[in-house]
Amino acid sequence: PGDRSLKMVVRCNYQDVASGHFLLSGTDFSTYKKLSGEINMAAQNIGTQNAMMPKAKKSDPALEASMIAAIKKSNDWASGRFDATEILRLVIIDADWTIRYHEISGAILHRYIRAGIAVKTRDGNCARYDLITFQEDYVSGKFQPLRYDGAGDKVMMDCANVNK
Repeated sequence: PGDRSLKMVVRCNYQDVASGHFLLSGTDFSTYKKLSGEINMAAQNIGTQNAMMPKAKKSDPALEASMIAAIKKSNDWASGRFDATEILRLVIIDADWTIRYHEISGAILHRYIRAGIAVKTRDGNCARYDLITFQEDYVSGKFQPLRYDGAGDKVMMDCANVNK
């Protein structure tokens, strides 16, 4: 019960495009909790029918299989950070590996490559993660085995668009 001051920010491509403050007063805010869930679900589903997988810039079935295995071995997969029961498709979105060098010594640190995946969500819908990074550390003059490094946000998509 009481007063609640809220700030709302609308972002497009990581830029604030609108914002505002408002004050809610009352003793029961359960209606707002329900509305919040509905608004968040609607925002999440905007553009679902038009959402497509990113374009592949590289085709390497062995690397793609390694990437899928790395995702499934990750803590993000095990903890449920990925809202997924299965990976439906993976596309490599970089044409080649990018090597990172130490900024002072110039020594090779690692190389990375990025991919996008389509998944079946826990509720049976489809979604994609457009930016998943994989890395191979450089140790003793050679690159180490591929490992999952991180993923961007989930975007809902129509299951019919997974293979388009």
